Amino acid sequence: MGVFTYESEFTSVIPPARLFNAFVLDADNLIPKIAPQAVKSAEILEGDGGVGTIKKINFGEGSTYSYVKHRIDGVDKENFVYKYSVIEGDAISETIEKISYETKLVASGSGSVIKSTSHYHTKGDVEIKEEHVKAGKEKASHLFKIMGVFIYESEFTSVIPPARLFNAFVLDADNLIPKIAPQAVKSAEILEGDGGVGTIKKINFGEGSTYSYVKHRIDGVDKENFVYKYSVIEGDAISETIEKISYETKLVASGSGSVIKSTSHYHTKGDVEIKEEHFTSIIPPARLFNAFVLDADNLIPKIAPQAVKSAEILEGDGGVGTIKKINFGEGSTYSYVKHRIDGVDKDNFVYKYSVIEGDAISETIEKISYETKLVASGSGSVIKSTSHYHTKGDVEIKEEHVKAGKEKASHLFKIMGVFTYESEFTSVIPPARLFNAFVLDADNLIPKIAPQAVKSAEILEGDGGVGTIKKINFGEGSTYSYVKHRIDGVDKDNFVYKYSVIEGDAISETIEKISYETKLVAASSGSVIKSTSHYHTKGDVEIKEEHVKAGKEKASHLFKLIENYLLEHQDAYN
Repeated sequence: MGVFTYESEFTSVIPPARLFNAFVLDADNLIPKIAPQAVKSAEILEGDGGVGTIKKINFGEGSTYSYVKHRIDGVDKENFVYKYSVIEGDAISETIEKISYETKLVASGSGSVIKSTSHYHTKGDVEIKEEHVKAGKEKASHLFKIMGVFIYESEFTSVIPPARLFNAFVLDADNLIPKIAPQAVKSAEILEGDGGVGTIKKINFGEGSTYSYVKHRIDGVDKENFVYKYSVIEGDAISETIEKISYETKLVASGSGSVIKSTSHYHTKGDVEIKEEHFTSIIPPARLFNAFVLDADNLIPKIAPQAVKSAEILEGDGGVGTIKKINFGEGSTYSYVKHRIDGVDKDNFVYKYSVIEGDAISETIEKISYETKLVASGSGSVIKSTSHYHTKGDVEIKEEHVKAGKEKASHLFKIMGVFTYESEFTSVIPPARLFNAFVLDADNLIPKIAPQAVKSAEILEGDGGVGTIKKINFGEGSTYSYVKHRIDGVDKDNFVYKYSVIEGDAISETIEKISYETKLVAASSGSVIKSTSHYHTKGDVEIKEEHVKAGKEKASHLFKLIENYLLEHQDAYN
């Protein structure tokens, strides 16, 4: 029998105590009510609802299955932990003995992180299909989503101080906005209330809008802290799948102006997908800032000539106010842009500039202002980039335009460093035992349990410690013949192993080397295996997602083979 373990995380704006009450303690009543297409009913067959209770879950018409039986294995109301096993039903195949789940709700801000672990107990040597696990995750995610809301955040900046902007944008908005933007808002009228909390307003849109009206309910007005809260509760501007949209706008002083922080909560009647983007780099902020900002005019044309041919200063000395002309390379559809440097903060790694002219910006855009901030993250950086599109008139910025800009920025950061990918696996084996097997005795163990993957491993140079060069000869089941590994670090106390693939037909000619770091972390009675891979490329090369995915799948498969071996041989590697 094998045990395959998978972990997933979801987030919710609902606090743990409330979500646990809904999703666990009252799930049998609530889920059939809010998702009848998924679950028709739940009934207790044995027990009193506590540990050991057997439930029958009858699926709804929207499911391809009819039922499963659950056994409750644990309920910890104080720590918001729920454990149960699926022990019978047409939703689990004949090759699976049972599936055990542990769900833990952890406070995160004012909401929750839902940590779910599933253990697939198979009959014999059976491989769990990824699509089966993925489908389970999606269903779980869907249930959490329809009980909560989706949150989006955005920030804008203004040269107007908070007090003055709040007076205009909030306190006198009903008069001001129809006056200055009649094509957007024709009028605003109070239907109920006195203008304070609880007031219902009807906003009538102008001729320039595709909608006719919405109704707002004022949820909060804090004049001292410049915070305004309201909800869109009705109108043809919100779709049938949305119950309401709640907004919170906060104005914060920034220099002589303001930062406008806006948070929107979409309360849905069903399932909505959210996507987020950011950049990361393994290069520390100071070094990356020197390269990407202070020496960009020399470096970027050198490493990405197809993107940027040259950069020249037209006015200024390279500091604030300097105007630069960026001449694009042959790989670009544009010829040039002019940049104006708006700010350089070397201590905090912040760079501000505006694109003020050029054929890369359309006639409807006056300028695009960028702020890039590099923040330390571990031994590398998180690159936080904010772009402000200043338009001429009432113009909608197309999403593909913004997306293209993000991709170009991400591409530049990547070709100045390496491509980094992270993955996590879980195992029921404790870190010390797993490290002994997977790292310290891997050259003997892996050819024994997975000869189709690895035929043999031999030391070419060194004594097995840091600097050692190994040749890994692949088995008949592989499409490659060999690779050479160099050991870069072995930390037995903290269960960390670092090595680089430096040669072999398993890496393409465009890759200089691939560096790996594997760290085993204790998790309950088992381990979390955290793996980071750094692809060092030759020149401007994009790493294909399928290449990385294939590597992850092979690594995961090896861990599972080793895990099963250790489960079957309890005395080995203790």
